[in-house]
Order: sequence, then structure tokens, then C-alpha cells
Amino acid sequence: MVEKGLLTGSELDAALAEQEDSGRLLGEIIVDLGYVPMITLVNVLTEQLNGEFDHQSGFGTGLRQLLETQLLQQRDEAAA
Repeated sequence: MVEKGLLTGSELDAALAEQEDSGRLLGEIIVDLGYVPMITLVNVLTEQLNGEFDHQSGFGTGLRQLLETQLLQQRDEAAA
């Protein structure tokens, strides 16, 4: 995300420090700190998992909702 200009080096350092202290997922921390919106995180993770993302055939099929739901569930489970 730093390479894409979505996150500064100091923001990443702060998020990594929080992750070390809390054990939470890095993406969750980055979103909670307000560094990037959830949809940006979803897009970046999707690109990492599946290569380049085709918005026409991906999010239009409900993929976005599924990914956001899964990320929110993981965050809630980690908080419990």
C-alpha cells in the first residue's frame, strides 16, 4: 500500500506497532485508524489474491459485499 501511495511509511510503522501490541490484523488496524477506507483495503487485498481486479465482473457480482462481510466478521471475532 505504501508503494501504491495509499499509505505513508510512518502510517505503516504506526499500524505495525499497534499490530505488535494488540495482535490484530494489519488491515483492520489501517482501516480503524482511518488511513484507508475499507473498500480500498478490499481492492488491494483482492488484487494481491487474484491479480488485477475487473470491477465489471467482480463487485457487480456481489464479490465486494462478500469480502466486506468476511472482513467485518473477522474483525468482530477478533474483538470478542
